[in-house]
Amino acid sequence: MLALLGTVVSVWFSMDVFGLEPSALVASVVALLVPIAACEPVRKRSTKVIGGTANRITLLRGCLVAWLAAFAMTNGSNHQAFWVACVAAIALAMDGLDGFIARKTNGESEYGARFDMEFDAMLMLVLSWLVFAWNQAGPWVLFCGLARYLWAAARAQFVWLRKEVPGEFRRKTGCVIGVVGLIGAAAPIPHSALWAAIATGALALSFGMDAVWLFTRRTEPTQ
Repeated sequence: MLALLGTVVSVWFSMDVFGLEPSALVASVVALLVPIAACEPVRKRSTKVIGGTANRITLLRGCLVAWLAAFAMTNGSNHQAFWVACVAAIALAMDGLDGFIARKTNGESEYGARFDMEFDAMLMLVLSWLVFAWNQAGPWVLFCGLARYLWAAARAQFVWLRKEVPGEFRRKTGCVIGVVGLIGAAAPIPHSALWAAIATGALALSFGMDAVWLFTRRTEPTQ
């Protein structure tokens, strides 16, 4: 509740500064609550107490992502783009901090990992939409934001996609490159389409390698 209140207040006081519409509040609330709701099944079956410093850091990062979503209906002025890029960069840096704190405090859990992943996906979705809406790249850049959700939908349909896939470091690297590329594409700097292409290519390669690995083992039993 405190995170929701903080997000609403932050967006409210940003409206005049950045020329935001009232709909910005709706976009921010949705961007905050959807990842939290997606984690509910894991929270309910979790044997560990939900909370801890690491998850609080992730939630704070989620508030930043929600603030970015407030710019969904803007025109992407240099002023807006500069601050979006700065806040997104902070959110990316915090992505590594929460995992580090979780390991140091023995706070690692299935819920924490899912919580982190859902806000990663929302950050990708928000940034890819902004890059597209601000005419920094074509509709193909939306793949960056939709890939995670399309993958989840495919896993629900096909059992063979539910196997554990090796290469966690590769996927994390692809995610970081994707976010960095989207930040570069949204920022008021040259070559936005190139930045967007780097992000899209990195994520397409990562998801593609996982899909190929799973497809070649589709007849093997799922653990």
